[in-house]
Amino acid sequence: MAANTLPSFDFSTLQGPSQQIVTNDRSHIVHHVEGGSIVHIRGDFWEKSAEMTIAPIPKPLPIYGGPSSCPQLVGRQVELEIILGTIAQHRPVELWGPLGCGKTSLLRHLAYHPAINDLFPAGVIYLHHRAYQSTMDLVQEIYTAIYGDGHFVKAIPSVLEEKLQSFSPLIMVDNCHLASAELGELITDYPNFGFIFATREQQLWGKGESIQLKGLANDEAITLIAWQHIQELNTTEQQGALSLATTLQGHPLKIIQQIAAAQVQNLSLATIVEQLKSSGNSPWSWLKQDQYEVLQLLGMLDGNSIAKTHIQKITQLENIEEILESLQRLYLVEEIRDNYHCLGHWDVKPAARIAWQERLMAYFAVELENHPPTKAWQPNETELLFHCCQWAMERQRWPYIITFGRSLELSLILMGQWQGWTQVLEWLLTAAQELKDETLGGYVLHQWGTRAFCLGDQRTAKEYLEKARAIRLKLGDSALSITQHNLDNFNLPPLKESAGLVGNGRSLREPWPWRKILLTTGAACLVGGLGFTLWQNQDKIPSSLGLNNGETGMDLEPCSETVLPIADLTLGAQGLPPSNPLAVRPGELILGTLSLTGCQLPEAGYEIETFLEDLEGRQPLQTFIVNGGQQQGGFSLKVPDNYGSSEAMVILATKARNY
Repeated sequence: MAANTLPSFDFSTLQGPSQQIVTNDRSHIVHHVEGGSIVHIRGDFWEKSAEMTIAPIPKPLPIYGGPSSCPQLVGRQVELEIILGTIAQHRPVELWGPLGCGKTSLLRHLAYHPAINDLFPAGVIYLHHRAYQSTMDLVQEIYTAIYGDGHFVKAIPSVLEEKLQSFSPLIMVDNCHLASAELGELITDYPNFGFIFATREQQLWGKGESIQLKGLANDEAITLIAWQHIQELNTTEQQGALSLATTLQGHPLKIIQQIAAAQVQNLSLATIVEQLKSSGNSPWSWLKQDQYEVLQLLGMLDGNSIAKTHIQKITQLENIEEILESLQRLYLVEEIRDNYHCLGHWDVKPAARIAWQERLMAYFAVELENHPPTKAWQPNETELLFHCCQWAMERQRWPYIITFGRSLELSLILMGQWQGWTQVLEWLLTAAQELKDETLGGYVLHQWGTRAFCLGDQRTAKEYLEKARAIRLKLGDSALSITQHNLDNFNLPPLKESAGLVGNGRSLREPWPWRKILLTTGAACLVGGLGFTLWQNQDKIPSSLGLNNGETGMDLEPCSETVLPIADLTLGAQGLPPSNPLAVRPGELILGTLSLTGCQLPEAGYEIETFLEDLEGRQPLQTFIVNGGQQQGGFSLKVPDNYGSSEAMVILATKARNY
């Protein structure tokens, strides 16, 4: 079947007036334009995103975001027939059962089943449901899978429904923990999608087919045992296999684990069965203490994964690699990209669970002290911190909530998980109220107002931003200028109906309604003039608060604010009109002034290097100096007459030197 292309968005509305708002930590800046809102990010983890286009690039059909395949599925033929028959009628399917019963294996097999290509030519999207994801956040992830090109774009609810209604992919949601009402809402809102949910308890009632995955039949279980046993079973082994299957009630994962245990201990299947039947004898009592400790940690996370480095630091076990490898051989633990999670259910007593939760909270609280505030977490780490924040909330550990909540924000914002962000803001507000911390309260209100502004809710945005301003004015909070900056946007001419997009990328070839000059610093800086943006360049400036490029020179004190007033930037006679000011023409003259506030400039002077950047790379342009003690300096930038690129960015990189 020939591949089709998804219909594209009309982003012509991106050309027009701009409104700029900034979050509290100045880690990213949002330009609210007629086409929506575009977020520019600081931080090394997301730095690559800033080089990509902001416009979501439609992916060709079929879309594929499925899991790894599971070609050798044992049994489940009856379930397969029911599933295929149900989704052929565009009715949802739920697979439910305990951990290890085979839900994920069945999803992996289905994703590559030949019939799926015919039933869903638009493709397959596989999602692992995270603890921080609401229904809306799951839909956002589907949107990103269809329209994203490697970076994240945030869409408001009305846009999600509008832009997704014409596509009919198969959506697989593994580890789904949505409540019955939420599942019903998702199915009703997107009837064009095919849905298969994998849940631990039945949640789907009346809207589709709910299938309980029970144990394998004896003949299927013996086939699985023979496959895991590698070699053909003799008569005695077949009897032992049948006994093992019966004892474990056909539970696939438990069968695989006990076969591995027999191989590791060099025991027969009959002996393993005897051990399992022994009264009061745990099947894993023979494990070493360090193995047991790691399993307690991973088991407490209920299937969530954690990096090996964290496991080692939390448990303080020196031979962690050896331990994890041994547990993998027993199919008790699985590794995916150096992150580990427990396979199946590992029983952790309530007292031990609480102790481990306390241990994780204490560990991550210390870990976050060394974590760059503008660096986003990976999804699995975000989920871990979200759990830590939940535990802290349950125990009313307000300082922990502040630490975890502030760290979570950037990741949730960038991934478009704004309902999860809302939950974090609610926790932070509760902490602020309990601690009577007005500074934190002002912070949360500012963030809430900023979020509302991005989503087009001007009334709520203004209400919360004004409350934040009142608190910050009362306290003399230095962050007042940020809130005022965002409120100033309400005095600008209203924008047209927004297309509702929030993204974190930009394209060098994209037309903008202003000429950008980007000040490259390692400090947390706010761009104070309308139409300018901030971009941290890791190659030129290290990710520290000093402004030093690593060469011999002076470190500057961090700037609290950097301002490039738009009135001070003028173009030469050869400058292009506002319809396409991004292009830089050969021979063009750029005149302007650079104002630096809140900085202690070196007596020797301050050197500014400038570059032209396009898709081919960067080339030096000119260098000028702000004399010692001055806070402002004029400059003129002359584009070389032989400059060959039709479009470029002017980037100002900073460097301090002794003169």
